[in-house]
Amino acid sequence: MPRYRGESNAYDIANNKIYRGDLLFAWDVGDTLTGWTLSGGTLPTIALDGRINLYEASAGANSIDVYYDIPNTMGQFYGIANMKFIIMGDDTSTNAFAFAGQLSAYSVVTGGLCVNFNNVVSLADIRWINSSYTGSMVSGISAVINRGTEYTLSLIISPDKTIALLNNVKLGEIPISNKGTCPMNATQLKDHFAQTKKIHLYAGHAAGQISHVRVRDIRVSRLVGISSM
Repeated sequence: MPRYRGESNAYDIANNKIYRGDLLFAWDVGDTLTGWTLSGGTLPTIALDGRINLYEASAGANSIDVYYDIPNTMGQFYGIANMKFIIMGDDTSTNAFAFAGQLSAYSVVTGGLCVNFNNVVSLADIRWINSSYTGSMVSGISAVINRGTEYTLSLIISPDKTIALLNNVKLGEIPISNKGTCPMNATQLKDHFAQTKKIHLYAGHAAGQISHVRVRDIRVSRLVGISSM
């Protein structure tokens, strides 16, 4: 993986907080999908506008996803993931996972810290769980996502909580210790200690529907501090 320099922060404007990060990985328009793992009924591509293109239109229910491994060589990996996404105008998915962004050690949605958007009922779920869907979830948060509009999603794993921000406004948070019925040593509730993180993009749809999401300006950084704005 290339070496990156600089910082990538997340901003919680309403609560006057800056989550400061040391940049580990960045992807934007003009880059390729070299090094990414691609899967789904249709594989992700690069759109004409240079964004990562998650387009899946199989007749049956299906999904499309892509992730990138960010190695960890410095012990505990408290991290920040930022991305800009658009659910395109021709997307007709009614799936609860019409689009999901995830930061975790797990290669399948859902696991670790995951935020998924249902673009029909304008709700989002924040998940801090393992692959067996045990753990904690903040469900049914109001999140109006208009097709064709770009949004910034920030995912934060801090020493005491996981946090999701949409356009620099907090969607919600889950304490690290709030593990529901899942033991703390279970895969993925301990994945903030893991050696490798994955930045993961996912879109899914029911039969007869279309998934179409584009993503750019993806950055993953190591959380190094929290300060006031």
